[in-house]
Amino acid sequence: MTLSTATVTGTVLLPDDTALSTVDRIEFTLSGVETDTITILPETVSADVDENGDFSVSLWPNGSGSRGTSYAVAAVITENDGQYERKVQLGTVTVASATTYTLAELLDAS
Repeated sequence: MTLSTATVTGTVLLPDDTALSTVDRIEFTLSGVETDTITILPETVSADVDENGDFSVSLWPNGSGSRGTSYAVAAVITENDGQYERKVQLGTVTVASATTYTLAELLDAS
């Protein structure tokens, strides 16, 4: 069975409008087990962030589920020349049934 997905895109920038080059990826973690026509497990889905701060990821639209789950969104930042990573929590979002979203509009809606 093929799972329906929605594409989430975005750009991660600093307040001075420059890309944060140390952001390696954006992570979306489903808050719990979900059911649609199948069972969806709460795994983390990640997308690499390029040198311009841009990313794109396909996610199951949890608004289609029956248990009211959400995605926790975090930016993973590499520090000390790659010696360790830290996560910056960006918020919690719900991906409805549309086919495309920007991260900014999902965060604004939450």
